[in-house]
This record gives sequence, structure tokens and C-alpha cells, in this order.
Amino acid sequence: MSEKTIQAIPADPDHRPSALSYPPIIPDIRQWPIVRFAARRSEFINELRTHARLQILRKHEDDLIEVLQKTAYLERIRLRVQRWKVDPPNEVMFWKRIEKRLLEILELEPESRMIALLPLLDKIILRYANEIVGGFQIRTFKLARIIVPLFLKGLYNSIYDYRWGVFPTKRANLLAKIRFVGEFELLREIFPRGVVVFVPTHFSHLDSVLLGYAIDQKAGLPAFLYGAGLNLFESEIFAYFMNRLGAYRVDRRKKNTIYRETLKSFSNLAVQWGVNSLFFPGGTRSRSGAIERRLKLGLLNSLVQAQREIYQKGQSTKVIVVPIVLNYHFVLEAGPLIREHLRRHGAERSLTRSPKVMTVKNILRFVSRMIRKHSEVSISFGHPIDVLGNPLDAQLHSLDHKGHPIDLEKYFYRNGRITVDDQREKIYTRQLADAIVKSYHRYQEVLSSHLVAFAAFQQLKEKYPTYDLFDLIRLDERDYVFDENQLLQKVQQLLQHLHQLAREKKIFLSPTLRQALPQEILNDGIYHLGAYHMRRPLRRDGKGRIVSEDFKKLFYYHNRLDQPQLWEK
Repeated sequence: MSEKTIQAIPADPDHRPSALSYPPIIPDIRQWPIVRFAARRSEFINELRTHARLQILRKHEDDLIEVLQKTAYLERIRLRVQRWKVDPPNEVMFWKRIEKRLLEILELEPESRMIALLPLLDKIILRYANEIVGGFQIRTFKLARIIVPLFLKGLYNSIYDYRWGVFPTKRANLLAKIRFVGEFELLREIFPRGVVVFVPTHFSHLDSVLLGYAIDQKAGLPAFLYGAGLNLFESEIFAYFMNRLGAYRVDRRKKNTIYRETLKSFSNLAVQWGVNSLFFPGGTRSRSGAIERRLKLGLLNSLVQAQREIYQKGQSTKVIVVPIVLNYHFVLEAGPLIREHLRRHGAERSLTRSPKVMTVKNILRFVSRMIRKHSEVSISFGHPIDVLGNPLDAQLHSLDHKGHPIDLEKYFYRNGRITVDDQREKIYTRQLADAIVKSYHRYQEVLSSHLVAFAAFQQLKEKYPTYDLFDLIRLDERDYVFDENQLLQKVQQLLQHLHQLAREKKIFLSPTLRQALPQEILNDGIYHLGAYHMRRPLRRDGKGRIVSEDFKKLFYYHNRLDQPQLWEK
């Protein structure tokens, strides 16, 4: 097959290059919703306590004492099995006192128990609320504007850009390394008219940092509230900044009803207060490297509840949900993530050779790569949708599948008025989750590294057709050399199909995939694949042959395109 077979497809109006940066929508930082929110933190926490209590009593008034007992029990187990440095020093004593008080309440007459239980419930909710709700300080935000770009430049921009890999040239602007793809212009148009909630894919701990930088410096949008795992606050430096930059804390160890309802009430009320927010509906980083297909429904359900409560108050503010796909050439944590994924799915069969020892030679090799390599990131903005998953137009009208406007408020009516219906809202939440996942796969952008990794691992599977996954990753990488002609042919075949999908507007292709020849794409993918890993998924050896140093990482990057809907005829 000739390289001439692949022709560059015409420019796509949805894929036009994004501006280097956009003017701020709200120029005065003091007028940002998150700043006003932080100034009223105590008032918000009091409202949060009331809201969470009402939600819990509505669902569990008859079995409240059992809910409290189970909460105390689960918290005691958590502190014994998985205690973190970030936990308050008096945590154990707090829950001992709760258990002691519960025993005292059990001795009361049944009609007196509820009166005694409510202060106890409030005490627990207030403790969780103070842990969850973060703050925002303008001075710290301005300091972060200086520090974050320096950090990101070390990752996504080489210390110097090298011409032909030898001669240093002028360093490229970091903002030029970040591309916006998809419906960003529509987002900016409708942003001032509603409350925006970003729901991105999640691959790396760097996602929040990158998005925060891009939202501020490139998109011209005010800062968002964003969820961060409580474990990240174990670092004093991270904790200092996140506590002052709008991060709210999510502790995934806490599985009890009171904590879940408090967290959902936080998300709900933040939207009602008009604060734009960001959370990862997948719940945690993708361990396999694949785009999420199943989402956690708790916080998504809070958006449905928030929209209904807004209507109940006689207001018309629309909650605008924006799916976002982050597209990277590399993920720093790829090695540990894929090993955890394999352990979960194959237990002892995933055991392979020990990772390469961190010698002085390997450290110097890593530093050399960091200096010379440069990368790029694209942020794909899906079409804005409402809390039922319906697309929104530029006037914030919800549209049905035929593009006709619908009255969203009527979907919360029963017998002529807005009612609370948990079962109905669960259905709406699943609809929203399905729409987000569909958007992820429609608006993802395929990079050269994604395509080359997929093609290379497919070649490996075809070479050993009787091997299962765990047989393949246990192969000795030193014994295998990829046939470049076959790999190039595979890239060409896959590329033809991806071009067709792009023409049908079912996927986005990076500029390299849209314009370059297959050999150039192959070289570019190898260049970028795992540029920051000590053991690279693909590289050229001293003889110019294509080899792998880590089949597990190659599998991780391959999984980005391992989607049946992409390859079905």
C-alpha cells in the first residue's frame, strides 16, 4: 500500500486552530463567582448542614439510628485499616465519642431518641462539611499563575525546542502547546447565561492543574471549584495551594450514607449559588488508559437535584454540563496505573519482571529526555448539554433528538407542580451519564501516539494469536522486534478508517494525523510515546529497529483506541 493512499482531509470548522488566548469573560477577579463564594464560606457551610440533614431525614428518618451506627462503625474500620496523615489528629477520639453517645441514646425511650439523634447528626455533617469545603484567595491564585506555567513548561515544553534534535531554537509559547477542539466558541457564548459544570475524562493527577491553567490563561474563564482526592492534601505544598485555589476535598475511603449525602449536597448547593465547578465523573483516574465508559452517578445526580430545586424556587437558571476530553501523548503515572489495572483483572498472573533499577545512568537518561522532548495537549470541549443530557443551543434552549426546543422544567412536574421523585431523577441521571460518555467518544482527538501504540500492540497480538493478554505482557521485550513494514501497513489501514470517521464527524484527528503521511505519523508516534518513561513503550534502538522496553505500558497507550464502536464495520 502506497503512502499516497492517505490524503489529507479538508479542514473541519470544528477543528480550526484555537486562539493563543481569549479575553477574560469577567475581567475583575473580585467579581468571580468563586471569590464571592469563598467570602461567604461560613454561611455556605451552615446552609450545607441544613440541606444535607433534610436529605438524610427524607430518606432515612425511620432508620436514622442504624445509619448513624453504621457510619460510626465504618469510620472506626477506616481509621484502623487505612489511616492517612491528612486525617485530623482527634479523629479517633471523635468517633469514640459518637459511639458512646449512640449507646446512651439507645437506652432512651423510642419517642425521645429522635430529639437526641438530630444534634449528633448535625455534628457529623458539620465535620464532613468543614473537611469538604475549600476556599479561594486571590493572592494565592496570582502566585499560582506564576508557578504553574513554570511547572507545566518542564513537562509539555522542552527547556529548548531543538531543530533536528541538535540545535536549540527559541522556546515555544506554552499556550501554543495547548489546543482547544470542539465546541469551545459556543461555550464562551453561553457561559454568562447559566452555571457551567465541566465533567472531564481523568487520566492523571495533572489533569486539574492543566485544566485550571488552560481555563484561566487560555480560555479567559473565571476559576472553577474542582474536586481533589483528600490523599493529595498529604503533601503540605499541594495542600497549601489547593486549600486556597477552590479545591474541595473528596475522600473515597468514606462510603457511609452521611458522607455521601453531604458531598452531594455540597455539589448541589454550589451550583445553586452560581459557582462554576469541575469534577471527574469517572470517580478516579483511568487505570487502563481507556476513556471512561461507566461513570459514578452520585455527583451527577446532585446536578439533576440542583436543577429541580432551582425550578422549585421559581428561578430559571440553567445548569450547563460540558463534557471534556483530555488528550495527551503521555501520562506520567502510566506504569503504576496499568500495573494496578492488571492486578485487579488478573491477580497473580500479572506479575512480571521487576522494573528497571533507578541507576545514575537511568536518571541522566530521564533528564536528557525531559530537556529534549516536547509534547502537546489538546482539550476537546463537547457540546453543552442540560442535566437530562439534551443538547443546548446558543440561547440555552434544551433540544430533543430532532432539534426541537423542549421545556426542561416540565420534566420535573407531576400533577401540575414540581415534585421530588428519586426514582425519576435516577433515570435522568443515567441519561446524563450516557450522554457524557457518548460525548467523550465523539469529541476525543486521536494523536499519533494513540494510533501507533494501538497498531503496535495489534501487531503483537497477531504475532501470537493463541496468547491471551497476560501471556503477551509476560513476553521478554528484548526478544521481540516490530516489523516496520507491517507496522506501517497497519498504521495506514487504521488511518484510512479514522479519516472516514472524521469525515462523518464521529471523531477528531490531530493536525499530524490529518496532514502527515503514514511514515511521518509512525515516526511522530514513536517519538512521543512515553517520552518521560524510563522504560519506553516504543523506541528505535541503535540499529534503527522498532522495539519496546515495556509491553504493559504499550498496552496502556493502546487502550486509548481499544473501542469496539471505532472499528466495527
